[in-house]
Amino acid sequence: MGLLSRIRNAIGAKQAPAEIESAYGPPDRILQYRWLAADYLQMVLGQTDALVSDESTLWDFHDEATNDAYYQLTLERYGVNVSDVPDALLIDILEKINRESTSRFWMMEDPSTFPEVRSAGERSSEGE
Repeated sequence: MGLLSRIRNAIGAKQAPAEIESAYGPPDRILQYRWLAADYLQMVLGQTDALVSDESTLWDFHDEATNDAYYQLTLERYGVNVSDVPDALLIDILEKINRESTSRFWMMEDPSTFPEVRSAGERSSEGE
């Protein structure tokens, strides 16, 4: 069984398989910002379906030579300069946005328009 199949099977499990956490890292911190993460993934990174962990970086979502375009999009959308976040670590970017942004509009938008952000151990609400 391939990694993608193990990830899909893990969605219904109580814990993520060790292969997922070792390959992608645990999602403990990122889940605290699931609404913001969903908005960021969709509106800044153009992702509607992505596996995200506490170790994810901006580099995981593009093939550009720099992160400059994504820093600019982040500044435009959230009013926060994240170009100083070490290693462009996504969780640190989200925490900085949450701490420094004067707007919380991503929490007021229709959540059904966001991609689902959850750990591999959480059950999907689809089909239940």
